[in-house]
Amino acid sequence: MADNFDAVEIIYDNVSPYGIQCYKDLAPLEEVPGDEGEHITINSPSGNKSGFATNDINVDINIFVPKTPNGMVNRTRIKTIRTGIKSLIESSGDPDGYYCVIDRGLTGLVRAGSVENTSKAGYDCFVMRYILTLNNT
Repeated sequence: MADNFDAVEIIYDNVSPYGIQCYKDLAPLEEVPGDEGEHITINSPSGNKSGFATNDINVDINIFVPKTPNGMVNRTRIKTIRTGIKSLIESSGDPDGYYCVIDRGLTGLVRAGSVENTSKAGYDCFVMRYILTLNNT
């Protein structure tokens, strides 16, 4: 049966070709070596099954973009990255060994301190949540 690790791996395999450093299974605030620039963390929040007795699994894609020198949100860059990632995921087929349905759950810009464990000093964070329904073929 598929689990959170499989779901994170599927999303990571689809997102990593975008060209921004990606980290999987890291909490958004966990320090990563060399994260001075844009980076993405992909994780499945603990205990985060969507449905009872189903294979629906939530996966969060946290896009971190450095704030501009004047402290404003770099909306253009966030939108560019979000659109590219969305396109990669939507164009993906079923991963080997799985029948996979990917639905977008929620997206939103996270304000510093508004959501626990998703704000980093000097960065804006945009969260994309996907719900994967996985069944072994």
